Amino acid sequence: MDNALKATSKVEDVYYAIAAAKNLNFNVDNDKAKTTLLEALKADETPLSQGYAFMAGALLSGDLKKLVDAVEDVIAQSDEVDGRMRQFEGGVASTAIVIEGAFELAATADKAPTINENDLFKFSNYFVNRRHVNNLKSAFYLAKVVKTLATNKFFVPVAAVRITPITSPKVQIQVADLLGKPIAAASLAVNAEHAKRTQDGATVLSKEKFTAKGNGIFEMDMQQKSNPGKGYYVVQLSASGLTAPYVGITGTQIQVKINAEIQVTDVDISVSEREQSSTPRSERVPANGMLPNVLKLDHHQKLALTFKVSQKGNAAAIAVHQAFVRLEHGTSGEEIIYMAELDPSTKLYKMDLDVLSSGKNFGFVSGEYKMELIVGDAVVENSLVWPIARLNLQFSEQGEPARRFRDELRAKPEIRHVFRVPEARPSKAVSSAFTVLVAVPLLVLLVLWMKLGANLGGFSFSPATLGFHIGLGGEV
Repeated sequence: MDNALKATSKVEDVYYAIAAAKNLNFNVDNDKAKTTLLEALKADETPLSQGYAFMAGALLSGDLKKLVDAVEDVIAQSDEVDGRMRQFEGGVASTAIVIEGAFELAATADKAPTINENDLFKFSNYFVNRRHVNNLKSAFYLAKVVKTLATNKFFVPVAAVRITPITSPKVQIQVADLLGKPIAAASLAVNAEHAKRTQDGATVLSKEKFTAKGNGIFEMDMQQKSNPGKGYYVVQLSASGLTAPYVGITGTQIQVKINAEIQVTDVDISVSEREQSSTPRSERVPANGMLPNVLKLDHHQKLALTFKVSQKGNAAAIAVHQAFVRLEHGTSGEEIIYMAELDPSTKLYKMDLDVLSSGKNFGFVSGEYKMELIVGDAVVENSLVWPIARLNLQFSEQGEPARRFRDELRAKPEIRHVFRVPEARPSKAVSSAFTVLVAVPLLVLLVLWMKLGANLGGFSFSPATLGFHIGLGGEV
């Protein structure tokens, strides 16, 4: 214990020493421990060290004002994540240690921690979101802080959790603490402040009350309240009647997905001449069927297709994410897909096909094509593929059936990298002879020097002499 409570000790070591002594029923010198703790904090004032200091202080007695006052400053150093959560640098363990220490210190000092409800709710969101951890230390402190937040006497954050599937328009939520224990206060009431469609932000209901079902469960049927139609919705909740120490819920958002069955009606196909203003001949496709006769079109004509998509039981036109027209060649199976566009003035989907200008897209492959409607959406239960007609298209040029398929799918030629051919080199004998010839002048020079009796005895190492001989050697 004395070794741990030294001036050079770390805050973490001081905390573990005090905690171990308390658990083993050893006496702790409060004044010495407090002095050592404050000295260690001067050397390391990170939020993690502050968190350990709060937990250590909670095990001591006497004046804890310095530590209690520091809680608010430490909380201010946390970072906000996505506007919904708050955390400290270091992740789950660091954040849990700081919040756990703040509440343990508050319990010892018998004074509520200086954390506002909004920040506390964001810390709670963070702990719930990070509940899957694979680090033993993080898991320990996460479990510890969640238990503290669910059982302390100052602030108990509660949450509204959807217990019905996201696809159910009958929304059931349960109000519970972080450990999942239901809050069944008789005075508690939950309201939907508003529900907005995510696609366009339209408000489909507001100020609607949930019906209490007991055991902290509340229910609201969105379909019955406003019949909002298919789509994704965000419902913002508020609560009243929560008594201390419970806080939270207000501002909580839940997502609801409402599916629907659709129907495609008023499917009309019209054929007209490109260069003439004559009235186009139009045919209505029978419900769930296809045109009995084959429509013939050549490069002098164009085709227009219109249809309406609506929700079953409601004649009003709606928009879907996917509306395509698929044309498949009867012989080769080659296909081309066009996108049907929604006309905002008529609320009808429309697709135009000019045979002359579209020939290249078809590879100028004339013949009979099957025409299908493809309609779907993420919130549609009965997406459909509907064969509606057969077309005989005659293009201005004649292409080979399935030519494009063969061009695109056949094996490409193998890529072979050709390195540069090495230049021709002389034979080894020629190279050796050339080397000898180059060395002959030097050999002749050395032989002549030897015959003349050349020696270095009278050689002068003056700059002029050195320069002369270096120059002479360079020329040789």
